[in-house]
Amino acid sequence: MRIAIISDTHFGDFSSQLVTVDTSGQIQLGSRYAAFRDAAGRGNDYLVLLGDIVDVAINEYKIALDIFKRFLSQVHKDGIAERILYIPGNHDYDLWHAIEYQANIINPIIERKPTKQFRMSVPAVLDDRQSAKYEILLGNVTRRPDPKEPYGYMFLDSLCDEEMRFLVGFPNAYLITDTGECIVMTHGQYFQVFWSLISEWAPKVFQADLRVNQPLSIKNVVELNFPLSQLSSSGVGQAGPLTDVTRQMQYDFKKGIPDRLRIYLDNFCKKMCAEILKPKWYNPFDWLKKGALNRIKKSILKGLSKPHLAPKEEENWGAKPETLKKISEYYLSACDEIRWLNSSYDMNIPDRPNKLIFGHTHKPIALQALKPPSFKPFIGTPFEVRVFNTGAWLEGKGAELFLYETGKGLWSVPIN
Repeated sequence: MRIAIISDTHFGDFSSQLVTVDTSGQIQLGSRYAAFRDAAGRGNDYLVLLGDIVDVAINEYKIALDIFKRFLSQVHKDGIAERILYIPGNHDYDLWHAIEYQANIINPIIERKPTKQFRMSVPAVLDDRQSAKYEILLGNVTRRPDPKEPYGYMFLDSLCDEEMRFLVGFPNAYLITDTGECIVMTHGQYFQVFWSLISEWAPKVFQADLRVNQPLSIKNVVELNFPLSQLSSSGVGQAGPLTDVTRQMQYDFKKGIPDRLRIYLDNFCKKMCAEILKPKWYNPFDWLKKGALNRIKKSILKGLSKPHLAPKEEENWGAKPETLKKISEYYLSACDEIRWLNSSYDMNIPDRPNKLIFGHTHKPIALQALKPPSFKPFIGTPFEVRVFNTGAWLEGKGAELFLYETGKGLWSVPIN
């Protein structure tokens, strides 16, 4: 078996360096596609895409998917892989939601069958052991009798040539090497507070009424954070005229340029006073409210006057104790998912993976890194899990292409 693993191509973000849109609106290969092609090589059994591939959180579906189609066409032409294992992230979460709709709602309705519950979690397993029961397994998905095409035939298959097939899992994939090593692969949005906010707080707030176990199952993590994921994945990207405004606000916020934001904030405060507060000149409490609103506005503008990085973009975010604690909690849920796979499919997967590969942060961590971040998930034992990152294919960001081949093991190649 030979596979190539990447993430965070962000097709739809025009700073993507694999495939992008030129000034005339034409879709063309980006400046780093050739480096990707050369490092990935030909004849991979699977190209694994670990999320934030199609960016429908920042651009509309048509543009993002057209760019993705151009990438797939070139991958097929260059013979890189004929099977795509897609694990969506936060910017393309809606594609996972669409798969759920098609499999559990749309297809049964077309076939005049009862609709099904969403599965929420579909763990993907790539198993390269000689004793492997299946080379590829999608948990919770019915296998077809055809050994060459046990899955697929969903809407994503129509994006590429007939010879290519999509297999979609969420949110985890597990690679079992020919030596029996187990490696967890995921996008990594649930390592960040924003994307896991509900699963972090709900058990503490609702306690026994929530009826969940600790550690949370991967299915529970996905279910509880569903509202955030659904809103933030495509809510802004499909908002028409609001999309460009929101995107520009985001850029200004990161750069610490408050001029445009000052105008918007002034307009917001005027609207609040005219329609919500409606201060009366003779009521001192109304003037206090208006004064408080102006004070808040000044504080916000002061904060906006300096560049801001998203927490995940901080230089040492991935190595912070609080980050590693969240990764460790998620890891324990993944171990529970592996045990479920073993009991449900008789697979004998090692339930203590020693490596975890993710994306999301746009900061690559090579397999050859001297001191990769690590954590000890099991109290009282020396067992350690090392953490690696795929980086991103955006302008100014470094990417790390991970490769695996039978007999050679796992390695990574930097694409700077």
